[in-house]
Amino acid sequence: MSGRYDDILRRERPQIPGHPAMPRAARAAQFAPFAALTGYGAVVAEVNRQTEPRADLAEDAQAALQETLRRLAARAGEHPRLAATYFVPDARKSGGAYVTAVGALRRIDECGRALVLEGGARISLDDLFDLALL
Repeated sequence: MSGRYDDILRRERPQIPGHPAMPRAARAAQFAPFAALTGYGAVVAEVNRQTEPRADLAEDAQAALQETLRRLAARAGEHPRLAATYFVPDARKSGGAYVTAVGALRRIDECGRALVLEGGARISLDDLFDLALL
């Protein structure tokens, strides 16, 4: 059975003098898909990223937090280990995220209203949501 192109199917690829043949991988890259909307994926990911609203503490939770802070201040010289959950506002959207930091207390900065941990983390007392001595 002979086909229409049998005469050219088995022939060598023509070579142009002075131009080396393009490698097979480079030829395939010409047909690779491209991103027509550069940055569109990042915008969609940012829109879909979820944030949490800042929760208001109930009065009994605020009282418990103040009591834990008082006990922490009394033991500040011992550098006790603690777990602090606090709110981190999002830079781009309304809301933010709750983060828990675990570490030893370095000091309580009363002027700056912050807990300073041994690793250098600084937690604002205004953003504090929960505090536990370990």
